Amino acid sequence: MNYINYLKSVFGLQGKKVEWGIIEETTHPEKEVLPGFFSASDESNVNYKPGLYIHNSRVYVDLLARRLFSTVELSEISRKIHRARWKAVRGGYVVIEAREDSDMHIVLGRHFIEDIYNIAIYGAWMEEHLLL
Repeated sequence: MNYINYLKSVFGLQGKKVEWGIIEETTHPEKEVLPGFFSASDESNVNYKPGLYIHNSRVYVDLLARRLFSTVELSEISRKIHRARWKAVRGGYVVIEAREDSDMHIVLGRHFIEDIYNIAIYGAWMEEHLLL
């Protein structure tokens, strides 16, 4: 299956140049410095998630959230998208690896797209299976 074309149709991205991406989401928790007054703490939390990078756009697809977001740089949160490549690996896994930094990568099950999206689009097979 060509996942990129499939996902482009799911998100209405036909005609757009799209490739795999890694989302880097950094949150800066707030700490109370005076009663009712908050400031970002020094401790940041960084999460990496699989996504779709849309060329010439601040918008990207968060594949786990099944929605579109935009890149942002605020004191509370920072969201970036890095261009990446899909690499098949033995043992039923795939790696999404950042093009500029091979140390930035995500390891996922080979069928993670089907696991997330097959239940979002109606199929006759659903009538035969119990959906929770």
